[in-house]
Amino acid sequence: MRMVCLLMLGGFFLTARAQEQVIAQLQLTETVPAELLASRAVVIYDPSFKKSELDEIQKSFAQTGIDAVLYIEQDVVFAGKDITLAYANHLATREIRFLVFINKPAATTYRMITTAFNNKPSLVDAEQGAWEVSASSLREMLDTANRNAWISQKKQNFLINDIPETTTKVNPITGKRAEFFSLDLKADEMAVPYFNDATLDSALKKVFTEIYPFKYKLVSPATDDAELRKKGSILTLCVIHSRGSAAKKILGYDLTKAETAYASTTYTEALPQVKTIPAETPVYKFYIKHIPSGNIFLGTKWDADVTMEQALRNHIKGYKAELKME
Repeated sequence: MRMVCLLMLGGFFLTARAQEQVIAQLQLTETVPAELLASRAVVIYDPSFKKSELDEIQKSFAQTGIDAVLYIEQDVVFAGKDITLAYANHLATREIRFLVFINKPAATTYRMITTAFNNKPSLVDAEQGAWEVSASSLREMLDTANRNAWISQKKQNFLINDIPETTTKVNPITGKRAEFFSLDLKADEMAVPYFNDATLDSALKKVFTEIYPFKYKLVSPATDDAELRKKGSILTLCVIHSRGSAAKKILGYDLTKAETAYASTTYTEALPQVKTIPAETPVYKFYIKHIPSGNIFLGTKWDADVTMEQALRNHIKGYKAELKME
């Protein structure tokens, strides 16, 4: 059995390298999925793809009969647990039946993997079949996909958009967003999901042991909000890992001013400093969610950083500075 790292099943999401893919088990085959040319699909693509390449993909799909009604960047879909859940719900409402992953695993390689959408937050089921096509050029990959699809089934999708839809915004915030800290942290124990990654989990525990001043409990990342609430938690730590520009957009920050880099508040010791991070650099951004209301607390400053440990330190130290605990 051949496996590809795409999604992490079981309801948890490893945020490290999320812009590339999270872990899943798909059985790769050369078989075109049944009903592909009669159903709706979504394209989840590498953000390094240019608009001209997306246009070429959509034009080829329209000729083939693949009705790709939406294009989403990979690091947006997999930016965090709540974001993936929001997109899964959105795809279900749009009656999406297939997921088409398109990326560039190497400088001279293009790869397309198509599999069924399971209408669940996990997006796919373990070991389900997936059709793989790869080539040294985008044109060759698309031509191969077109040829194999037409050999296997009859085209039934005809009214397909010529231009890829890339502007749909899915809001993962179910409550209100606040650019300040939650005072409830002083009284209520916070649920802190670990990552199921030895390096990240070690850093997570280190930071909380060293500098977090209130009650918390580590929980499995597979635990959903309903279960956390049932076990008594009303607050949970959340994290996004994506390009800074994508993270800001997801969390509802003002992006009307075009910026190539963002000023982030970071802490080396007790004193805050300003670090400039390019907008397209992958960063971690922590925030707190109030589970019953869905309200999120982002903190008073943009405190994202390139490593999980530093981003977490920034957020906790920023909170302590607001409370004048430093």
